[in-house]
Amino acid sequence: MNQISKIVTLSAFTALSGAALLPAAAPAQGPPIILLCKSSANLTGRWVGNDGGTYRVREVGNTVWWVGMSGDDGKSWTHAYRGLRAGGNVSGRWADVNGPMGSGVLNVRQTDGTHLVRTAVSGGFSGSRWHRFGCPK
Repeated sequence: MNQISKIVTLSAFTALSGAALLPAAAPAQGPPIILLCKSSANLTGRWVGNDGGTYRVREVGNTVWWVGMSGDDGKSWTHAYRGLRAGGNVSGRWADVNGPMGSGVLNVRQTDGTHLVRTAVSGGFSGSRWHRFGCPK
């Protein structure tokens, strides 16, 4: 890739508002892979958990809702969550709607615009860290 191609490629990405560009490891041959990672104080979006699940999150006012599904499209487990946000902390309850049928408390803290960590849990919930889809773990 020559200098002009690099400039044109990067200018297309820098026009995206609020997005960070993060280079990923380049394959042995071919162009480098560019990953878009959008940081936001609002939690709405797609998140990935260290339990292999995908979480669809919606923040409305100070209420946080999500549906979490196991990596096999929710066949092993699917749960719903509702929490209340105070600053960077969210305190709430979760309940399985498919799978083991557990339920309990789950509190999380937003450490930055792309990461969450578990601060309290009950009922056998396994996830403890999350990152926004498309962002580094």
